[in-house]
Amino acid sequence: YTDTSTTAEVTYYYVVRAQDSAGNIETNTNEVSTTAGIPDTTAPPPPYFGISSFDSTTGKIVISGTTGADASQPQEVEIFLNGNSQGTTVADANGDFTTENFTPEIILVSGHNFITVQATDKVGNKGSLSAPLKLNYKPQNLLSIVIRSTHMVSSGSSTKPIKVFYSVSQSAVVTICIYNLKGELVKEWSQSVNPGEEPFWNWFGKNMYEEDVNNGVYILRITARAGSESETVTKLVGVLG
Repeated sequence: YTDTSTTAEVTYYYVVRAQDSAGNIETNTNEVSTTAGIPDTTAPPPPYFGISSFDSTTGKIVISGTTGADASQPQEVEIFLNGNSQGTTVADANGDFTTENFTPEIILVSGHNFITVQATDKVGNKGSLSAPLKLNYKPQNLLSIVIRSTHMVSSGSSTKPIKVFYSVSQSAVVTICIYNLKGELVKEWSQSVNPGEEPFWNWFGKNMYEEDVNNGVYILRITARAGSESETVTKLVGVLG
């Protein structure tokens, strides 16, 4: 039994009686008293989140993530697309949340989009907005990419890579290259992709020999080639120690 209606610095008395399956109630009682403590006024931190599903044809996205530690669980998470609220979801006991069952669905606009999230704990403390996840949706182009994570990776991380999803409007060969600021190739990867598919590539901050790279800024270049047609998208990403 959880009592969430207590007031700070007020003493409450609770009586507990046992009842068996036949309805007999114990006449003896156990009593306990407690004084409610200082109320929780600490706002929860911004959740960690990313895009867990993306339909390149319709622009539909599903956002998933995890809330930060807070004294008052569970937390509600409100999703914003380009500054407009898309609705609220409730994190589970592990702090995980998703917009998979959102109605209406979250649909990207053609062009630049930014997504932010905000957590509110069960006693009403509202956290600050997260840093925006920025992406450019170009359904009319050969190549469309979405980075479903922060643009930063921790050196040596094995759990939180820079996650790049990409899609094509016609069958193409997609090549992903990482360069340092001197223009030197750090890592390269390639794959054939068909329309409707949504492959992804994770970069954990390692070079082609699977060695951790130095901290700093790197160039992420993705190129799609379909016959004589090609398109390249370039992003800056970073590695932190």
